[in-house]
Amino acid sequence: MEAEFGNILREAITPLVLISGVGLILLSLVNRYNQAISRTRSLVSEARSSQGERKKCLNTQIDVVLKRCSLLRFSISSLVVSMILSSFIILQSTVSAAVGVKSVALLKVCLFSSCVFIIISNILLLVDVSFSLKALKIEVNYKQE
Repeated sequence: MEAEFGNILREAITPLVLISGVGLILLSLVNRYNQAISRTRSLVSEARSSQGERKKCLNTQIDVVLKRCSLLRFSISSLVVSMILSSFIILQSTVSAAVGVKSVALLKVCLFSSCVFIIISNILLLVDVSFSLKALKIEVNYKQE
């Protein structure tokens, strides 16, 4: 009985580690998303009381930060799908080890898909960093004028 549990636990370890790593990335993305939302609210508030060139600069920054929010939302969604797939791998591995029937092809597809969603999320994070820099450059150029 203990040997069976050991096998079940061994089968579940890799996806558990994957979920932990993805959870850390997810935490970082959620923090970036919350910061972008706060910045958007701040910019909107300032834009309402501004006029002329400053209002135009603020509206441009708002557009960029809103694009960041969309990218981050999609990136977060990709990571959540990856976590769901990893959770399914754990469930499938546990059931397979308990019943004695393995569906290796399904496990491979889920693992591959989970990794693809992590890659997509990280690419979107890189794009988000570029948008963040773009918004900063807009503000810096306004202050230099």
